[in-house]
Amino acid sequence: MREILYLTIICFVPIFAKELPPYLKICNRDSPEINDCIKNSMNALAPKFHTGDLNYSIPNISQLNCDDLLKDVRIDSKRETFMNLTKLDLLRCYNYDVKNIKMHFNESDLKNTLINGIIGPFEVLGHYEILREYPFSKISSTGNVTGLLNFYINASIDFATYENDSKKYINATDVKVDLLYESGDVHFSKIYPLSNIIDKQVNVKINTKLSKYTKSINSDMQNFFNLKIKEHLNAFLAQYTYDQLLPEIRAEYLKLCNKNDPDLQRCIKKSVLFLKPYLSRGIPELKVPSIEPLMLREPLILNPSNGLRTVGLEINVKNISVYGCSDFDLRNLYVNFDKDTVNFDLKLKDLMINGLYNVDGRILLLPIKGNGKFVGNFSNSVGYVRMDSQIVKRDGHEYIQINAMKVKMEIGKGNLQLYNLFGGDRSLGAVINNVINENFDLLSKEFIPPLEKELSRLMLRLANNIVSQFTYKQLFPES
Repeated sequence: MREILYLTIICFVPIFAKELPPYLKICNRDSPEINDCIKNSMNALAPKFHTGDLNYSIPNISQLNCDDLLKDVRIDSKRETFMNLTKLDLLRCYNYDVKNIKMHFNESDLKNTLINGIIGPFEVLGHYEILREYPFSKISSTGNVTGLLNFYINASIDFATYENDSKKYINATDVKVDLLYESGDVHFSKIYPLSNIIDKQVNVKINTKLSKYTKSINSDMQNFFNLKIKEHLNAFLAQYTYDQLLPEIRAEYLKLCNKNDPDLQRCIKKSVLFLKPYLSRGIPELKVPSIEPLMLREPLILNPSNGLRTVGLEINVKNISVYGCSDFDLRNLYVNFDKDTVNFDLKLKDLMINGLYNVDGRILLLPIKGNGKFVGNFSNSVGYVRMDSQIVKRDGHEYIQINAMKVKMEIGKGNLQLYNLFGGDRSLGAVINNVINENFDLLSKEFIPPLEKELSRLMLRLANNIVSQFTYKQLFPES
């Protein structure tokens, strides 16, 4: 039983590694949704505890040995009856469900972090000895014990921060746990070897009193496991800095703008431009991928032959990568707080795209077929963007939710190069590429509508990934 408590608390403490597991959601310590985030992170780890993941220091807890943990436990005070459990194994301890967690943050500690949930069903296998003391004799029985158990877990853990080598770390200063029996079924073999009927009746009686028996051992193991949990938890926490375990939401990439700033539009523009290098390499903690390149996974169909009698081509392109999107200039920004709209222009000096193409058609009487890689270069492009949003409430906090993002593109000069035309014949390929680029204006008009649609979709998702992590007051404080 003591090992159950220890294991439960370890399961219920979020596990992080120096390189965070890809399946673990990052939780920012000053997010208003920190409690739900950590709860979901811990529950997501449950299947990983089944197999373990040594790359991220996640142990395999599908079977744990708890030998000689419970000795001389009094189970019947009237008859002076004691029990010893030895060679005890707990199976399927990864079966847990965190129901609630509540953390309290301040500058230096996290007092009274409360966790509750359910652990089980897990399987118990082991050996028992029951000793009954009578006035003039002692009677003992031994055998194997098996069973399935479910428990409620309540825990209170106090954490504090400390510095080591100019870095901040966190450790547990106090741990208090309580394990409450919910349901279960156990069987003690040979508890009354002289009669199978009596043996069965005794097991039935034991199961009707499992709740009572579990209460009788809680006080005995409380102090022991408070110390053990604290010892092992701190050994784990010492490997990681505080910012690794719980990064601050107001990271270096976020420049706040006071809502009462008389030059608010300029502040917002500077804040967006400050994001450029972070958008280039991505912001993993916000699940914002790098936009270098910007990946357009939806295939596009281009028809540069519209309006040309001598050209009949259809070009299908896919797996498109766009480079240069992070090197933008922001112009004509206007934020209307009353209507929750934002309008701005994006000046993109140089864009380079590549991907795969498939072409089918004709130029004059010459049939054109081919497939392979393509490369395009565009200069002095402009995106005209309108963003519609609203204020929504979640858990008593106001957030910005972006409902629509409309992008209109104008492409300046450019060229497109298709490789492997005519099976790689360079001379014929050059002729066809020249014809395509002589009609680049027509090609760009075909290219723009599907590109606008895809860019609108991607920018909407990217923007919501960012603003959904912050409350409205965090983004636009009033003081």
